[in-house]
Amino acid sequence: MEFNKSYLNGSTIKDFAYWIGVAQTDGYFQIQKTKDSKIKSSSIVLGVGEKSLPMLNKFMKISRDVFGLSGHFYSRPNHIGTITYVYTFGCKRFINNFETLQLDFKQVNPPDWVVENDELFGAYLAGVIDGDGDTRISRIKYPQGYIRIYSGHRIDKFINSIKRLLNCGVFIEKRVRIRKIWDYEFLSHCFTIEFQITYKNLDFFKKYVADNIAVDYKRKVIENYIKYKEEKLNSKSFA
Repeated sequence: MEFNKSYLNGSTIKDFAYWIGVAQTDGYFQIQKTKDSKIKSSSIVLGVGEKSLPMLNKFMKISRDVFGLSGHFYSRPNHIGTITYVYTFGCKRFINNFETLQLDFKQVNPPDWVVENDELFGAYLAGVIDGDGDTRISRIKYPQGYIRIYSGHRIDKFINSIKRLLNCGVFIEKRVRIRKIWDYEFLSHCFTIEFQITYKNLDFFKKYVADNIAVDYKRKVIENYIKYKEEKLNSKSFA
């Protein structure tokens, strides 16, 4: 599918690909019906903790550029007493555009036009990492760099895209966790999707992913690992 630039308003396609990655992880599509009324309102909502504020700020800027709406930003205490920062904007008139652009707000599901372009998929992956991912380096003697994504679904299209575009294997594990909201405990089923930064995809992360990650501590893990791998490559070339 060819992306139509007319859908954007003062932003770049790469920015919008990042926006989709965030919206499909920490964001959600909300439909509300007012009391005593048949009129429904539709909104995009993103709520985060303090550590993810850089992601929220980037998401807000892209939203305002693309959709031409200011939206609403506010903070509130959550069920454990910490502060959640929320941004929301009405999107009823954009629903047809969302369908045309293959936007799925229920799970991590990259549109075809994102998967077909390395730069766009890299920005999209950065949004997914900022939203529901973590970055880590294991081992001290022989460091290995890993990306882990958490999902409530088995996200096969995303997994297959990682295998193909990043040229690496993907470890998938189904987990059952006990979650608690207020005084209510329940079982939560989720998947962890983990893959490795290797020499085969080092350039991909350097060119298309790292610079697009807004959350500092996640980005720095990748940047430091890229630097480590490049130094290893250079030392071998001079050996």
